[in-house]
Amino acid sequence: MLISALAAVELAGAGAAIAGTGLRQFKDWIVGCDNTLACRAIGLPPQGAEGAYLVLDRQGGADSKATLRFEQQDTELGTDTVFYSVDGGAAQEIDKGAFGEIPSADKDAPPKTGLTDKERLAQLIEAAKNGHALRFDAKADMNADTPSVSLDGFPAALLFMDDVQGRVGGETALIRKGPKAASAVPAPPALPRLQGVKPPPGKKPGNEAAKALWARHVRETKAGDCPEIGKDKDFGPDGIEVTRLSSSFTLYALPCWRAAYQAGTMYYLGTGNDAVNAKRLRFEVIDQKTGELVENLAALSDAGGLDDDSPTTLSSFFKGRGIGDCGEEASWTWTGGAFRLNSYVTLPECRGVAADDWITLFRSTDK
Repeated sequence: MLISALAAVELAGAGAAIAGTGLRQFKDWIVGCDNTLACRAIGLPPQGAEGAYLVLDRQGGADSKATLRFEQQDTELGTDTVFYSVDGGAAQEIDKGAFGEIPSADKDAPPKTGLTDKERLAQLIEAAKNGHALRFDAKADMNADTPSVSLDGFPAALLFMDDVQGRVGGETALIRKGPKAASAVPAPPALPRLQGVKPPPGKKPGNEAAKALWARHVRETKAGDCPEIGKDKDFGPDGIEVTRLSSSFTLYALPCWRAAYQAGTMYYLGTGNDAVNAKRLRFEVIDQKTGELVENLAALSDAGGLDDDSPTTLSSFFKGRGIGDCGEEASWTWTGGAFRLNSYVTLPECRGVAADDWITLFRSTDK
């Protein structure tokens, strides 16, 4: 399955060096940075509690500023005054003027509202960095029933973000400031450009030729990746889908596994009409600890794409549980000879975080 285990990584001490990109978990905070050094840290509710979380974002580069969103179930915060309290202390007010629009990384999604004022965010970080729990609401009279976010791991998450972006010891750092000028912060890498190649027009080929691939698929995968095959007609040769990618390449989609609310598909890439000798594909994903591309995904979950809406793209969306508050989402562009990763988003902890707030570890452009 697409989801993978995340080992918790803790700082060895106050001066411990943090290296690399990818994803880290520090107690109840998860932080990740993508291939352009854009980072997101998510503060989770305590174990066993859901209903609120924090999202702190910052792009790479000297001029970028951090933003913070307060997310509380069934409540739209940030359009008016927000109050917060650390460890049950007096409520602190953040007035409406400190909030602004935060553009979405998805160009088709509307912007969200969050704390964009640099000074007010710095004050909140200073108040929260030594705390254990933060409550926030649209009213000042918060109590034990107000949803809370854990602050355990908060300083380490900010330090990781600062380190990846080259800010530690500088005036733009969030948590460990110093004398280094903003100009010392490195510029973010450019987005990789992937040019998709559309499959040729015409009638979709049938799967008769592909049925010769079925016996090999069962033999090679039944005991491992695809335990569901052969149980009913949807997991038999009639479930094969065939797509002509070009005059040279044909893609075969074969059913693999099925769970209560999602299913997995395995893909083979053949030359011409030679289905029997088609190559079983493994798709690129991001190693969550190093941020590096690795080719190790065998089956796509709830696979989609290569249709009128996305003619050059395959996609996968794995839900860690039915409500879809954790898992991994990825997509790949057909470039004429291979499928290349164009987007990878993940969240390993299931604590009520909406899918559009998961952490991006890889992105690209077609421009």
